[in-house]
Amino acid sequence: MEMFKERFDVNLYKIPEAHNKTPDFECIDSGKRIFVAELKEFVWVHPSEKTGWLKTKEDFFWSKTDNSVRRVADKIHEAYKQLKSFDTPKVLILFNTDSLDIKDLREA
Repeated sequence: MEMFKERFDVNLYKIPEAHNKTPDFECIDSGKRIFVAELKEFVWVHPSEKTGWLKTKEDFFWSKTDNSVRRVADKIHEAYKQLKSFDTPKVLILFNTDSLDIKDLREA
């Protein structure tokens, strides 16, 4: 994750996928694991009825009941399952790729 190196001067190394739930990354310094990190991404979905959106009466705008609290809580719960078995400090990275829906974390 180059972003962490650039912004925080921290090197994160990918943890290989395993049969059991594991975090995505680990931070190692001088051969010692400092922390593990799980990356949870909020991905933009195209507004459609299939993704839970409805058109307004004017058939112009898409609308959807706000689900930001549930979306964030679900990501935290998923990450907990992957981080809980590690003894080192744990870091959860919430990454929102949707520049149009940036209020999820603020509203949650």
